[in-house]
Amino acid sequence: MDPAGCLWEWEMIKQKMILIYSVLSVAFMMTATASAGVPADGEGSPIVIGQTISFDSKILGEERELYIHLPHGYEESEQRYPVLYLLDGEGHFEHAVGVADYLASLGYIPRMIVVGIPNTDRGRDMAPTPKPDDVEAFPCPTCGGADNFIRFLNDECIPYVDSAYRTHPYRIVFGHSLAGLFAIHALTTSPGTFGGYITPSPSVFWDRALLMKNAGSLFETKKNLRKSFYFTRAGDEHGVWEAFSDTMTVFLEAHAPEGFDWNFRVYEDEDHNTAPHRTILDGLRHIYSGWVIRQAVASEGLEPTEQHYRALSEKYGYTIAPPEHVLNFVGYQYLLRDEIDQAISIFERNVKEHPNSFNVYDSLGEAYAKKGETEKAVANYKRSLELNPANLHAAEVLKSLGEEK
Repeated sequence: MDPAGCLWEWEMIKQKMILIYSVLSVAFMMTATASAGVPADGEGSPIVIGQTISFDSKILGEERELYIHLPHGYEESEQRYPVLYLLDGEGHFEHAVGVADYLASLGYIPRMIVVGIPNTDRGRDMAPTPKPDDVEAFPCPTCGGADNFIRFLNDECIPYVDSAYRTHPYRIVFGHSLAGLFAIHALTTSPGTFGGYITPSPSVFWDRALLMKNAGSLFETKKNLRKSFYFTRAGDEHGVWEAFSDTMTVFLEAHAPEGFDWNFRVYEDEDHNTAPHRTILDGLRHIYSGWVIRQAVASEGLEPTEQHYRALSEKYGYTIAPPEHVLNFVGYQYLLRDEIDQAISIFERNVKEHPNSFNVYDSLGEAYAKKGETEKAVANYKRSLELNPANLHAAEVLKSLGEEK
């Protein structure tokens, strides 16, 4: 493998090591705490993925709960994060949090805040109209309050989350079945609420395909609509599910405006209940399909790298800076070419943006050592060891420089 390829792989490995070290540190502390006072029945410390908060909704006239998951590193940083909103939160919070965290740990998507919204009256909040046909097959006396629920999201729920947590303005909504109906209704009637939509098995047949009529009106007025939309159908969904999902794909092929990034997929080996899990993974990958920078681009230097993230910033509507491992890789490209001052400038930027990462100090120390500024190299290697005493590379370099840990 060429040197750039090796560095790229090594930067990804180091990011995994940083994550593993953080997780193991927490696990060690949890084990130590549990061992100090383990109950006789052997119960240990819980692993917590979120918290429940409640507030009074004047719009809905009731108390509403939210399930909140904050991403790894939230407490130690000052970063802001996009938000994934889960309708039917009581059913999808655990598996969606796992998928979002896993994809983010691989660098395929950004780390994000996940907000689950559990139901109180699902039909009332998710359905845009009372269903005029097949009432006996789907009794729903309260159906038809979706517009009011959109008001709740826009005027109460989202402002609460934005005020309580460090959020970016890019929001994604996940809705399954009837909640998928709501998500698409929100798209067609309040397109500013969300930027991304993930909808397994949306009930697009509702009210004689009302959604497609509304979408037609929206698409006529919005000639450029920068949204990401991913919807799916399960293999056991035939009849109206199949007919209307097929009709919807034909409609989108013919009428979707410029900038509207959509995709449809059938999961033949899934059913109505299992399809959501695969859909959340594939939907997030679709929405962030251009997120990962190609190694060849980063190898060209800082400006092409910055251009990649400027394009992402324009797409998602907020400033997106190159992440730690990408900046580190770019810095090493300059170091390999003996452009040491440029490498130092990039590594110093990384230190400023990620002051709690042992890796960035290690890299800056290496650049200063190559320049012959031993005092600055020692200072950075020592700081790296303070943040991560297991960093054997820093310990070995300090020893070679005649310095103690």
